[in-house]
Amino acid sequence: MKSGAEPAAGAERLWEAGRGTEPVRLMRRNKIRGRVPSPRLEREVAFRRRIRRNGIMARILAAKALLSRKTPVLARSLLGKLLVRRLPDGSIRRQRITEVEAYHGERDRACHASRGRTARTEVMYAAGGCWYVYLCYGIHEMLNLVTGPAGHPAAVLVRGVEGLVGPGRLTRALAIDRRLNGAPATPESGLWLEDDGFVVRRGRVRAGARVGIDYAGAFWAAKPWRFELRPDAPVGRKRRPA
Repeated sequence: MKSGAEPAAGAERLWEAGRGTEPVRLMRRNKIRGRVPSPRLEREVAFRRRIRRNGIMARILAAKALLSRKTPVLARSLLGKLLVRRLPDGSIRRQRITEVEAYHGERDRACHASRGRTARTEVMYAAGGCWYVYLCYGIHEMLNLVTGPAGHPAAVLVRGVEGLVGPGRLTRALAIDRRLNGAPATPESGLWLEDDGFVVRRGRVRAGARVGIDYAGAFWAAKPWRFELRPDAPVGRKRRPA
């Protein structure tokens, strides 16, 4: 790399915004032009080279990809993604997400934040990309992904993964509890999300009312913000790697 090389710009900013050139090609272009790649681009390229070398095609979903003001849309997009857990013994389990529910801000009467900020809901006001884990009925640990911009309390409840139906069964099987409350959805915390290119076919997603929220009133209880993969529909496929 040339000393005093100009920093990456233009094309790299487009890539960081989710558009433009494929990262490995962009890195090569930066080298040819004497540009200094951003740390994020360097990490992405290193990751892609590593998974290609190991024959693994999955990418860790970064916090930026887990943040949206459109909670139901983001919730639906999580279907088919991998929930990855590093267990206390060091082993790693990957389970494909099959059912989720969206909870969208203080106006949503079914959302825990409908009564405003409390010690329990403070984590929901954080920027998206961290976990919200709470105890339900004094028995079940419930796993939620915080998804709103900072100050906008929104979360997606992970209700099921392949082989584990029900949020309580899921957290028990994957050793998930309130010690993860507020932790980032990254490998460093031991619980994160990956995209292995699995595509959910049109017509495989079923939307319906959320479970157990009659207390929220008829309007909010009827919101079709529970999304699940229909087991009787055609299976998905994987995208070709970039």
